[in-house]
Amino acid sequence: MLSGTQVLRMAVLRSNHRDRVLDHTMDEAHADPFWQELGESTVGECLPSPVPMPIVVCQDANPLDVANLMAREHSPVVAVVDGSGRLVGTITLNRLLSSLTLPCPTS
Repeated sequence: MLSGTQVLRMAVLRSNHRDRVLDHTMDEAHADPFWQELGESTVGECLPSPVPMPIVVCQDANPLDVANLMAREHSPVVAVVDGSGRLVGTITLNRLLSSLTLPCPTS
């Protein structure tokens, strides 16, 4: 799973990671070819090294526990697995916040 910030990190020139002063050196004329080069990149190149283990919760996890896990791990997405460890979905930060702020339907 790649967060948006991981994809952006790949998009920004490697030299800019080391020296933030370089952020202001690229004008619009040079930015367009730079973005076009990303079209040739692979997903594997987006992955950080070493590749971290995904953040995982069981499908019966409490939403507050998921929120605590996301906050502790600084992760905007969590994988959801069933009792056998099979991936059944994901929870994004936006979806979790929506579910925590909307009233639950009563039965």
